[in-house]
Amino acid sequence: MRKFKFYIILDYNVTEKTAVFIYGDYQHLDGDGNANITTVYSLRGGFKTFTTDKFTLRAGVGTMFSEVDTLNGTGTNSDTSFNFYAQGGWHTSEKIELVASARNFMKVASDVRNNAREITEFSVGTNYNISKSLRLNATGAYAVDEYVNQVAYNGDFRTRKMKMWMGRARLTYTPPVDYLAVYIEGQYSYVDDDLYEDYEQYRVSVGVKLWY
Repeated sequence: MRKFKFYIILDYNVTEKTAVFIYGDYQHLDGDGNANITTVYSLRGGFKTFTTDKFTLRAGVGTMFSEVDTLNGTGTNSDTSFNFYAQGGWHTSEKIELVASARNFMKVASDVRNNAREITEFSVGTNYNISKSLRLNATGAYAVDEYVNQVAYNGDFRTRKMKMWMGRARLTYTPPVDYLAVYIEGQYSYVDDDLYEDYEQYRVSVGVKLWY
C-alpha cells in the first residue's frame, strides 16, 4: 500500500497547561496490487491538557470525508462521517505509566479490489520501566472493521464487518550504549468475521534497533 498524507495543526495556549487546537489532514491511499484508490479529508477540533505532571490528555472530534472507488472502478462512493481521536496517559509512579486511546480512521482494503475499511479502535496499555535498561510495554485493543463497499460472497454482494481483539507485549533491553536496543515481542489477535470463518493469529518477533 502506498500512502501520502499531509496535515496541519494549529494550537492556541489557553493556560500554561491547557491548549485548544484545530487539526486537518489530507490522505491519498493507493492499494498496492489492487485498483482501489481512497481519498480522505479529516477536520477535528479539540484540546490538550497537562493538568498535573503525571496526567496528560488530548482529544478532538470532527468530521471525515472519504471518496472510495466503486466496485467496478468506474466511479466513486462519497461519505461523510463522525471522526474522533483521544489519547491519555497517567504516570502512576516513576516506573509505571498507564495509557489509553480511542480513534477512527480509514484504511485501504488490501485483500479485495476497489474497497476501503473504516476502523474504530479502542486500546489500553501500560509502560513499565523495570530497570534503567529494561522496559515492558503491554497493550490490549478492540476494533470494529467495516468495509465501505460490499464484497463479493458466493455469487452475491454482501456487507462485511469484522470485530477484532488484540494483545501485544514487548520487552526491550537497552544496554549502556547510545545506539542499540534489543527487543522481543509477542502478539495475539482474534477476528470475528461476519462473512468468513473466525480465526486466531499468533506472532513472536525478535529485533534490534540501531540509531546514530
